[in-house]
Amino acid sequence: MRLRILLPMILMVSVGRGDWPQWRGEDGQGHAPGKGLAVEWGEKDGVEWRTELPGRGWSSPVVGGGLVWMTTAMETEAGDEEKAARLKTNTGDQPLTLLSQVELRALGVEAASGKVVHNLLLMTKRSPQWVHELNSYASPSPVLAGGRMYCHFGSLGTACVDTAKGEVAWVNEDKELEVMHENGPGSTPVLVDGLLYFANDGGMVTCVDASSGEEVFRERLGEPFSASPLAHDGRIYFPGREGTTYVLKAGRAFEKLAANRLEGRQFASFAVDGGALLVRTDKALYKIKN
Repeated sequence: MRLRILLPMILMVSVGRGDWPQWRGEDGQGHAPGKGLAVEWGEKDGVEWRTELPGRGWSSPVVGGGLVWMTTAMETEAGDEEKAARLKTNTGDQPLTLLSQVELRALGVEAASGKVVHNLLLMTKRSPQWVHELNSYASPSPVLAGGRMYCHFGSLGTACVDTAKGEVAWVNEDKELEVMHENGPGSTPVLVDGLLYFANDGGMVTCVDASSGEEVFRERLGEPFSASPLAHDGRIYFPGREGTTYVLKAGRAFEKLAANRLEGRQFASFAVDGGALLVRTDKALYKIKN
């Protein structure tokens, strides 16, 4: 029953000023209210703080109560003999990650300082099912609601964290809910003023008319995309997988405003804390301000 009531909780999130309680923001539409987010930045330009993160995970950050939360996976790679034995049942040809063990954790970072204040073990899985090498074991983004954070890991299980206490409230690892994950969907579109913007892992950004479905423009930007775009103040932000974020002017004409490069790869979608962008790469979490 705990898992069955999760979706209504996502839809009924209530937030404080400046919070970003779930993937793609308060309303789930990928819109950042107000004005003032940075348009240009670099590894040493516009970065208020940079924090190294343990493990590997593509979950997007969520913000509440002055903390930035996300999930991560501490991976122990399987040996060659174990890999060969397990892959005998694999009929596909996709590049895969096989582990002998994975620890699934929740990280809490102070929004003001970048200090990691919580690193909570949620569950440990031995010989977890494989995932595509571009995916991670901590890709689904958490949800904040009513002083709790709900962390979902597909068929590996779901956990709830009491964010005020910094403690695990409950874990559900019901094996009857298991399915075989391998590959999955990536970027989600963002809708702005009747236009729908989306990107794909071929590096293509497309804009279509939301009322008719007719293409408005399509442009290749130079690297593949996995994260979802963010709309803010007449601009669309597209985080590229190889570390470059492309900023386009919203509208029917293609106009690139900036291309901002950071170290590492970007799989997580952006979050917003007040007037700052929260950008997660596979190397670190950045807080970026004008």
